Amino acid sequence: MNNQEGIQIDFRTLVAILWRAKIFIISITILFSIGTVLFSLSLPNIYRSEALVSIVENEDSSLSGLSSKFGGLASIAGINIQSQSGSKREVALETLKSRSFIKRFINDNKLKPIILAAKDWEPKNNELVYDPEIYEVKSQKWVREVSFPKTQVPSDIEAYRFFMKENLNISEDKDTSFVYISVNHFSPYIAKEILDKIIISINDELRKVDIEEANKSVAFLQQKIEETKNVDMRKIMFDMIETQVQNQMLAEVRDEYIFKTIDPAIADEIKFSPKRAVLCIMGFIIGFFFSVLCVLVSYIYKEQKVE
Repeated sequence: MNNQEGIQIDFRTLVAILWRAKIFIISITILFSIGTVLFSLSLPNIYRSEALVSIVENEDSSLSGLSSKFGGLASIAGINIQSQSGSKREVALETLKSRSFIKRFINDNKLKPIILAAKDWEPKNNELVYDPEIYEVKSQKWVREVSFPKTQVPSDIEAYRFFMKENLNISEDKDTSFVYISVNHFSPYIAKEILDKIIISINDELRKVDIEEANKSVAFLQQKIEETKNVDMRKIMFDMIETQVQNQMLAEVRDEYIFKTIDPAIADEIKFSPKRAVLCIMGFIIGFFFSVLCVLVSYIYKEQKVE
């Protein structure tokens, strides 16, 4: 002990202090461990359904060739045939994460109760367990008590934020450019169902957009053909119409238009979380160090009082 620089504890003294308080340390550690075990057992299982997809880039080689060959001539006539900025891949990924698409997807599939009111899953009956303080299943009414700005019936933006935070996960492999899309839920079957539907929906969404753009382009070009007398310009516009028709046909006949499934989703038998073993180990470690800290603080406090 060195009173001039405060209380200092060497290794032997530390071991002696902890050994004298071993009963207290063991008791607190066990208490924390038991508490963590009980807490982990109270947590419902979360299952993850994951799919591996590739994003199909429709290379518009015909339009690119026209752009390089006749781009200058077309620009004189007020027609832009330059390649679009931003790849199809970027557009597809941002659309998948967009508020408009996710909100529409949740409403079209009536997912609000499933993602916001469910609290567990009964595997024997394959039924979701809903929180009765949030949602009445029989009457299909929201009964939760919330404060402003939330409303009793969850808003679209609340459902979107919850879904993106708790349910939907999107990650990209930079080496292969493959995309992993996964959905977490209490029920592995609902997780798979939601994931399957979201892949179908995003393909349908992007297909619809491209078909509408192709139709508008064809209508615009047909009008320009009627107004144009220049033979070269008419040839360019006929080639452009052909390209747009080809793109439209491709969009209509291909089911997996942009997102092509490499490894489809499954209803996993193994839970994704919680990691109960990890929680129990953490509880043991926290309990041990907390009890040691309490013993040392108590010892230092007593020594200071003696001084």
